Amino acid sequence: MKTEVDLTTLARRVKRKRWVFTVLVALGVSLMMLVGGYQLVQHLTGRDSQRRSDYLWTIAEVKAPNILANDHYLVNPTAFGGQVMSHRYKRIAGQSVAWSPAVANYALRGSTSPVVDQATRGPQGGLYDVETQQKIPEFFNQHLTTREKRTQAITETQELGQVARTQRMVGEVALTFKRPMTYREIRQQLPAGLTAAWFWIGLPRGAVTLDNDFLGVQSRNQDDEVTGRLTPRQYRDFRQKLTTAAQRYPRELTFNDFSLFRYGGQYAQRYRSLANAEFAGVIVTGTSAAFKKLGTPGWVVASSAGIVTPQNPVTPGKAK
Repeated sequence: MKTEVDLTTLARRVKRKRWVFTVLVALGVSLMMLVGGYQLVQHLTGRDSQRRSDYLWTIAEVKAPNILANDHYLVNPTAFGGQVMSHRYKRIAGQSVAWSPAVANYALRGSTSPVVDQATRGPQGGLYDVETQQKIPEFFNQHLTTREKRTQAITETQELGQVARTQRMVGEVALTFKRPMTYREIRQQLPAGLTAAWFWIGLPRGAVTLDNDFLGVQSRNQDDEVTGRLTPRQYRDFRQKLTTAAQRYPRELTFNDFSLFRYGGQYAQRYRSLANAEFAGVIVTGTSAAFKKLGTPGWVVASSAGIVTPQNPVTPGKAK
């Protein structure tokens, strides 16, 4: 009897040990799967956040009309997604003016949402940045017919004279050309004191876009100071960025079957050097006095004012 009891007890002990071992193995496997799954989720969301960050840099380089960006950081990050944000500003006649940040969503499965760059129409017309309530300078597609402009409720503005009549102000104005002009022609037309800050490549015939969706190149140096000058190297870099954007983001910023980035890629293939590149408009910056010198140029078909603000009498870093 005692032998039978000992065998029964031994069997129970062995069974208990096996059960404990099985539970521990299961817990270990579950923990490893949990850690591995978390790392996989982090990897996927991290990869998409980097992809959206790259997209923001692309936007900053080719689709930011006289808008400069100086950083990128994550907002509301979780294991399953969040946002990438970039602070932005404008440089107008040597003065910095705050602008709304650019925001892009990222997610575990990848995000297809565009950059949040909100603008709204004012009660008396004009386009305004939602966050700063600053006026946005606009260009007008000269390839549209009168009927297309009427259908889209497009009214070309003439605001250059209003800026010229101000006193002790600095401002920016988007000038749409009657015909495309080369970089050299634009430089020859502008009086001293006005800076060609951003060169617009235009839009093709029949193209319809959302407000303020324009492609162009900023004139600036390595310190992000707006210089009014473009170098052949800067233009080559711009062409490369247009080509890359067309390859990576062909479905972003598509309106009625028109792809803005695909058009940018076509422009890059057509105009391979700064010497023969043609621009449809330019954003110029300067003081009230400088705009007075420009007068009413015959080569401009439309003008749209952006930020116009009092001139700061203090120049940072300048000796007394």
